[in-house]
Amino acid sequence: MQPGQAQCIGYEAFHKPLSELGWARLWTLEYDGHVRAHVMLIGNGVSAHRATLSMGVEGPIRGAGIGRKLMTLAVSWAAAQSQLCFLDGWALAHNTPVLKLDYSVGWYETGFIEDALRIDGLKMDQILLTLRLR
Repeated sequence: MQPGQAQCIGYEAFHKPLSELGWARLWTLEYDGHVRAHVMLIGNGVSAHRATLSMGVEGPIRGAGIGRKLMTLAVSWAAAQSQLCFLDGWALAHNTPVLKLDYSVGWYETGFIEDALRIDGLKMDQILLTLRLR
C-alpha cells in the first residue's frame, strides 16, 4: 500500500456466511455525501451464538432518532438469524443518551470496566451490555 491510499480491511467479512469465522455485517447512513452513521455486527469467533454490535452516529445528526433506527435494523436482522441468541456491546459510562437508547431496546448491563479508555487524557469507564435475542 502506498502512502495516502485508503485500505478496506476486512471487506471479505461482509460476504461470509454466519457459519464461518470472521463474518460481519455493516449498515451505513449517508448524509451530505458522507457516511455519518453506521451499525455493524461482528461474529464472535468460537461463540457462534453471539455477535458484537458496534454503532456510531456523528455529532451533527445525533438526537434525530437515527441511532434508534439503525439499532432496530441491526437487532431485527440479528433476531432473524436462528443461530444468534445474544448481542454484546459496550458504552462509555458517561454517555447517558446512548445508555438510555440501549436500555429502552432491552440491553442490560453485564459488566463495568473502570478506566477502560483514556481519551485526551481523561479516564473513561465502560459499561458492558448484552441483548438477549431468544
